[in-house]
Amino acid sequence: MEVSPKGCRNVLAPDESYKVFIQKIVRPARDILHEQGLKGFHELRAAYACERYEQLTGVTAPLVAVVITEKIESLISMSVSRSVTS
Repeated sequence: MEVSPKGCRNVLAPDESYKVFIQKIVRPARDILHEQGLKGFHELRAAYACERYEQLTGVTAPLVAVVITEKIESLISMSVSRSVTS
């Protein structure tokens, strides 16, 4: 997969400006990420890294395991408090 323009080692072609790149590529992509509930590119990279870790090792990434455990504990806590108040 090529990410650089042909004959160029940079992301930008020789006739492209950084300002235009940000306005036409980065900002619209960031808007899409925000619409999907992601804060930005960092979260996207982190999700990719966790997914790739699992593909390579066959084990859930440690961070993902912690987040899942915290969510489960939160759900259990909510369930217990509901049943006590009912």
